[in-house]
Amino acid sequence: MLTASQIQFLAEDELITVIPKVSLPKMQFIHGNEGPFESGSPVQICLWLALSLKKNNKVNIQPPEWLRVETIKKIIEQERIHINVFQKLPSLYFMEIAILLLENAESDATNDPITLRSVIDELWRVREIKIRHGFLSIASSYQIRSVELTNLTCMEINKMRPLLVESLSQLQIFNKSMEIINKNYI
Repeated sequence: MLTASQIQFLAEDELITVIPKVSLPKMQFIHGNEGPFESGSPVQICLWLALSLKKNNKVNIQPPEWLRVETIKKIIEQERIHINVFQKLPSLYFMEIAILLLENAESDATNDPITLRSVIDELWRVREIKIRHGFLSIASSYQIRSVELTNLTCMEINKMRPLLVESLSQLQIFNKSMEIINKNYI
């Protein structure tokens, strides 16, 4: 199981658009070269580099199109309409990217950070309720059956993995016990 920090580390490899404030020469990294950067010309780079350059006031970060209050509200609405299906989010690392941008580049990410944080939290709660509902439906049936978990983010999968594994193990033990009882007493 990955820790939250490890998932965030993976998210930092996602590409994001920045607009350099100054021209910068080509930079060499283990993964390859970045740049050169021309002032005012948008370029896509890894999130970790964008955050580092932002910290040093070398770039402005252009938030992804999906990191908008209206866009997230539409996703929430679809989550509520389709209660048995998780909506596909724009990134496997949706939450991590949103949090990193709001923590490190809030002024670039939005002009209304309170509302943006609020709708992100609401989306998280709605999806968490759907996950819990799925567990309850499995537990109430006392049978292991297939469960579709498509369109979950890395953070959601990682958070529910221990509970899912333990729940399925307990259900399997219960089902085996029921089989033994049925064979012996019916």
